[in-house]
Amino acid sequence: MDIGIDLGRLAVETTENLNDEEWLNKWRDFYKPFTVGERLLIKPVWEDVENPEERVVFNINPGHVFGTGLHQTTQLCMLQLEKYVNENSVVADLGCGSGILSIVSLLLGAKSAFAVDIDANAIKTAYENADFNGVDRSKYYVTSGNVIDNKALQDEIGYEKYDIVVANIIADVICAISPLVRKQLKPDGIFISSGIIRERVQDVYDAMEAAGLEVVDTNYKDEWVSITARIK
Repeated sequence: MDIGIDLGRLAVETTENLNDEEWLNKWRDFYKPFTVGERLLIKPVWEDVENPEERVVFNINPGHVFGTGLHQTTQLCMLQLEKYVNENSVVADLGCGSGILSIVSLLLGAKSAFAVDIDANAIKTAYENADFNGVDRSKYYVTSGNVIDNKALQDEIGYEKYDIVVANIIADVICAISPLVRKQLKPDGIFISSGIIRERVQDVYDAMEAAGLEVVDTNYKDEWVSITARIK
């Protein structure tokens, strides 16, 4: 591009490359424990931390799949889970990544959780994170597949079964799965969604309205939004 400024070669030279294992170890240096809301403490498994407030501690090793708890959308979902989860909650986590939201639900006292992600690597990572937190495997099930068009998977997840469905994905997918989530929820169930940018809020509102869902809460963190809805 001729912009009238001499920028030189704009070349970047490196003397060595980091392999995947070295990279994973490197970024760990910058991932420290942090709190969310009034009850949660997120802690990487390689860190020790004091917990004078006796918060619910979630130990995590993200592995190679999405989900560290640092992103605004994940924290928005955790705040809503903190608000709605109780000892009777049956939870579904659609697009579970490392399993953080479904496992946090169980640590907050949920009765059971079903987690699914389109990436099959999520199964191993989510179960490992569950084990790091002492989660009873009889209360937790993780699988993979596309919930939008896989009818067998939709049937496996089940219908009118969940007190809470949480989906931290993107607006387009949330819009697409809203009719399915409407079928998965119990009559008084809650749908917690995030991964939405501010410009797409109305699109999600419209999709939920068309699916028979009523928005009850909208929360913002920077440019990201969480929308919580229930059956009308």
